Amino acid sequence: MWRTSSGIRVLSGAEAILFAEAFLNLLDEACEFQFEDCDFGIETFDNLTFGQKMCVLITIANGLLREDVEPVRLTAAFEAAIAVVFEHLRDSVKFEIDEPEVGTCWRRLISAAQQEIGEEDIPKVNCSDYEEWDIEIQTIEDCILWDADYLDGHLYLDRPPEESKLLRQATRIPDDYYAAIPDDLTDDQIDKQLQPLRKLCMSIIEAS
Repeated sequence: MWRTSSGIRVLSGAEAILFAEAFLNLLDEACEFQFEDCDFGIETFDNLTFGQKMCVLITIANGLLREDVEPVRLTAAFEAAIAVVFEHLRDSVKFEIDEPEVGTCWRRLISAAQQEIGEEDIPKVNCSDYEEWDIEIQTIEDCILWDADYLDGHLYLDRPPEESKLLRQATRIPDDYYAAIPDDLTDDQIDKQLQPLRKLCMSIIEAS
């Protein structure tokens, strides 16, 4: 379960399939290159070690896809990891548009997720206007993330402690939101935790 902007829930239907596909695709790249020379423009995530990046990705996927997982306390690192999955989805759509021969798989998945929640004026799957698809992706992302506070760590961490505390109180941000440090998983721990998670994602995809 996850504390999303639309309530404590797990993803389901086409929304879950889209996330599972994007997550697995990101994992494949992560396991091959360990995010070397890969900058998503999200410092909260980019500045983590490989073990920490895998920790937050595993945590958010379990939370978003498994009903037997208790909702975790939201932190900048966890929410940044969700944003990274959607950034990867954006990159995948860009590639799909730039290389028409690869087909329209990602755009079809996005369209299905939007249709399921009753969105109107969805672009045709062969639409090559990236800005149109960016809007659709943002709509889906907004159903999970509350906001983009994970991008604003510098506004709080670079201030004197008392000033930072007052600002967090004013914006209702928990004291440990930016300070919480993810576990730095070893390769063995990563492999052990990824095996059931990959199976879960595949079962969601294959059930469609």
